Parts: sequence; C-alpha cells; structure tokens
Amino acid sequence: MRQFTSQIAILVATLLLLSGTPMGIHAGETDGTRITSGRILVLMEKSPAPFSGILVSEDVFTEYLQLEVKLERERLRNKMLTEELEQTQTALLLQLRECQHERDELATTLANPRWIDRPETNRWIGLGVGVIVTAGAVKLAGELD
Repeated sequence: MRQFTSQIAILVATLLLLSGTPMGIHAGETDGTRITSGRILVLMEKSPAPFSGILVSEDVFTEYLQLEVKLERERLRNKMLTEELEQTQTALLLQLRECQHERDELATTLANPRWIDRPETNRWIGLGVGVIVTAGAVKLAGELD
C-alpha cells in the first residue's frame, strides 16, 4: 500500500514537472501574518508577494521535487531491505533453534545410550557367545572319539 502511495506521489510530481502552466504558489488571503484561505496566486517577477516565504525559480523547484522523489525511493528501498533482513534473521533464528534441539537430543542420546550400545552389555554378550562356542567345541570334540 505504501509503495502504491509513493508511486502516486511520483506520478503527481512528474505531472507537475511536465505541465506547462505558469509557476504559482498555493496561498490564500493574508492578514499580514498568516494565510487564512487557500487559492492560487500567480507571482510575476519584481512584484511584491502578499505574504512572506521563500520563492524559488522553476528550475530549483524541479530539482527539489526530483530530490524529494529520489529520497522517497531510497526510503522505500531501505524499508524493503530492512524487512528482508528481518525475515532472514527470523529464518536464521529458527534454524539455530532447530540445530540446538538436535544437539540437545544427540547429547542426551550419548549420555544415555540404549542398552545394546552400552559397553558392559557388549562384554556380557561377548562372554555369552564365547561360552556357547567353547561348550559347542568341547561337545563336538568329545563326539569325535
């Protein structure tokens, strides 16, 4: 929505720059100190203005409008980059949490291995297999006689 509004502002500024109408100042009736109602006053060179303010040439005003448009574009660009960085930061934080969770699960698994993965279980299994193999070998050797 904001980008659409800025595009409209750029379009209006461009139309103002390209229009061939005389340079006018939006002002109003004055009581010497302030403007009370709005209207367009066309100021001619060397004629006194009915109010105080800054008068600039059309070239300076055009340059000012161009700088305003450029500034607004940069603001929008910065806002888009900021939003993109925030999204990237959020995604990286989620990945970090997932990695920390996996690390915690792995640490828990290493601290409490399954019964089959424990060294003492492997020793008992090895001892049991060794006894069975030895008993089988002795039995078979006794049958050969």
